[in-house]
Amino acid sequence: MPRARDPVLCPCNDCHPLGLLQQPDTAKRHMNLQKLARERQEAADAVLQESRPSNSAQSLDDDIVLDSDNADAFPPPHSLLLKALPLKHTIGLQSVAIHLTSPDANVVENAVWALGNVLGDCARLRDRVEGEGGVTALVKLVDRGEQSFEKAQRRAVWAIFSYLYPWSSRKLPITRINHVLPCLARYIQETPVNEANMESIEYAVKSLNRIRKHHLQRSDFIGTGVVPRLVKLLANSSSSIALQKHVLKCLGYLVGGTDDETDVAVDAGLLPGLLAPLETTNRDLCRLALRSTSNVAAGSHSQVYALLDSGLLKPVVRILMDDQESTICRREACWTISNLTKKISGDAKLAQAFIEGCCVEALSTALLL
Repeated sequence: MPRARDPVLCPCNDCHPLGLLQQPDTAKRHMNLQKLARERQEAADAVLQESRPSNSAQSLDDDIVLDSDNADAFPPPHSLLLKALPLKHTIGLQSVAIHLTSPDANVVENAVWALGNVLGDCARLRDRVEGEGGVTALVKLVDRGEQSFEKAQRRAVWAIFSYLYPWSSRKLPITRINHVLPCLARYIQETPVNEANMESIEYAVKSLNRIRKHHLQRSDFIGTGVVPRLVKLLANSSSSIALQKHVLKCLGYLVGGTDDETDVAVDAGLLPGLLAPLETTNRDLCRLALRSTSNVAAGSHSQVYALLDSGLLKPVVRILMDDQESTICRREACWTISNLTKKISGDAKLAQAFIEGCCVEALSTALLL
């Protein structure tokens, strides 16, 4: 599956990641970046211009225009034409979006490839693609149920992921992406977990994480009904480590909210699903699982009891007391136990679990961190 181009090459001054601009660079590399930026600027200006009408066929060595208002002047584009089309050529975005509904799966796939790369280029091209109906067409493609278009659907999920890039200066209002959220949720819920689909499911879950950065409300996230499916993906032994990480980021966002919002994840079976990540040797996966555990420990008494009943306290204490574990994971484990101490007063069940679980000894170990 293609990847979006590096945003450092974006010609828009308001789209440059500040950190990349501040990095020291050699004179040669600086000149190369300037050259690439100029080329990208020319490409961006070309795409934003009105498509020129033409009455004659053109070769790939000429400027190629796909103009929806003059569609009769061109034969239906072959998939190889779309794949070979360099970005520097003028492209009628509306025409490319129209080809997403083509009966030819190869044409659809390569039209998605073209739109996905434009969407990931910069904020103003993203807005132009959306204005031409490209994003709506991608959503419809993801929801398309024909088996022959599965590959194009997977690529469309990647293109939506590119669309959701949170450009710091021009984030998307949630009202503009409300239609994208249920589409992604349906794809995650209905797509079987296998090797062929793994990367596209990862992109769908990563897209949910990107929507959060556009000020998604937890209530809207819950309303999609995707939470139980995310919990199942976390517990599924076929899920990749990368997929589990992104699932934990989504669920961690949820349990960082109110008690009612946390209850949705707990009721879906999140806590037993955290056991395996806590025993993994992958530090990032373990850290994310501990972060969710800590948030639940800071919740209501019923959530704390659910945490104890799930058996999570034992691996948390083990991580804190094990000097072979990473410092960052041990700190997250310490936060979990610290949050539990706030609820001990007057709660005999929790106090007993705290003592039997060696939490006092674990906190004493934490003093050496």
